Amino acid sequence: MASWHPTTWFPGHLNAVKLWTPPPGSEGKYVALSHRWETNDNLHINLHLTTATMSSLESGVPIASLSRTYQKALRLTATLGVRYLWIDALCILQDSDEDWLQESPKMASVYHNCIFSISIHPSGDVFRRYYSRKRKGQSGTFRQDVCESLLSRRGWVFQERLLAPRTLHLTSRDIFMEDASGVLSIAEDGYLTRPLLYDPLLDNKLNLEDLFRSSAEWYHLIEKYSACDLTFQCDRLPAIEGLARYCGERNCDMGTYVSGLWENSVHQGLLWILGQCPSQEVPKDPRGRPPAPTWSWGRWCGRIHYPRDLSSTSPVLRLVDDPPLQSPPFWEGNETLALEAPVCEPRGNTAVKLPRNIMFAHYPQNSTPLYYVPNDPLKVLILDNEERSKVALGNVLLAFVAKNEVKEYLYDDNHDTFLEKVTCRSYFLLLKPVASKPDHYRRIGLGWEFVTSTVNKRRRQRIFLS
Repeated sequence: MASWHPTTWFPGHLNAVKLWTPPPGSEGKYVALSHRWETNDNLHINLHLTTATMSSLESGVPIASLSRTYQKALRLTATLGVRYLWIDALCILQDSDEDWLQESPKMASVYHNCIFSISIHPSGDVFRRYYSRKRKGQSGTFRQDVCESLLSRRGWVFQERLLAPRTLHLTSRDIFMEDASGVLSIAEDGYLTRPLLYDPLLDNKLNLEDLFRSSAEWYHLIEKYSACDLTFQCDRLPAIEGLARYCGERNCDMGTYVSGLWENSVHQGLLWILGQCPSQEVPKDPRGRPPAPTWSWGRWCGRIHYPRDLSSTSPVLRLVDDPPLQSPPFWEGNETLALEAPVCEPRGNTAVKLPRNIMFAHYPQNSTPLYYVPNDPLKVLILDNEERSKVALGNVLLAFVAKNEVKEYLYDDNHDTFLEKVTCRSYFLLLKPVASKPDHYRRIGLGWEFVTSTVNKRRRQRIFLS
């Protein structure tokens, strides 16, 4: 973590900072910074920790040599009486894959154990706002200035905001303090008030404890995370890894975490669909980590969706501990998922695209096309990254993984009574065999049929998904 020794604790008098590595087992109070990486910050070239700069950073560098974002964070940290500030670019070697692989899984601990984090939202001179009167008529809203800011759309920041016990959000118009109880605005006289147009249901961050209410909460969180931006798309899984570690250490009922899914809710985790088509696969990681398997949402760039009734789905597959699932970090995990599931072949060799005006309420509306098999009208198919009027289904296997029965009660005015309506769905994966590997398949899509009574009557087969 970075340490500095200013002549006074007041902003504007900091003169130098230096890198300090605490002894093993030491404890102390520190602040963590959330920021948007820039290659150029108002003509200040961002100084990063590398093997070439380590010696000078350990000896100390003038604060003026740092980017203005770092200067603002350092001065605010000192003003609030804290001596240590953690900045990823200055505390993790940026030219060492080994150091990055060692330190990035610790991000959960870094942000969860800080006394607070600072989020500097890139929209004007934030720090000047802290020491000057707010311009009349310039008040913003927390949703506009924080929730919808460019910084909050970053994938790494999504995790950092959830993990930090409290966060100071610095915007060009206001300073907000956010913790598990909600959001407060820091007024000119130092008093804390609720922000203008503040709606706790829409604006509050997800409390970490909410992730343990049901197994579906993790996947609904992933839906939100998948809409975030990443400088390097190959960080799609690593940028959420710290949060996964936090959950796994505090809830053993979730099972093993692998490639974005949890062992004990894998039947739910497999039910993702792409938010748009066509989509791009996550590019190859230059650090040598293997790509995510085809059954993981982490294989694709862009937003993904889960069914709205995910929490009420039950498994029809059974995981087979061969090979055994590996614990995180995910790049050391096994990319093969072994399971036993009911299977069948499509009743036809061709799937036909449905008209755009046909939608199903259990998935959010998106641009991914839907298909049906003319000889099997009860089934609906969604192909991963495929958009054609007709798609050949030769050599495709349907593997059923989950089912859902939702009961609704409709009032009948004529008979003054309630009628029970049961909606049934069985979800299946569309699989293609892997050449020269018996019983090995890769995912090419997802589908469902509007019946559950026949699922357990189908033949079961052991499948290895890669």
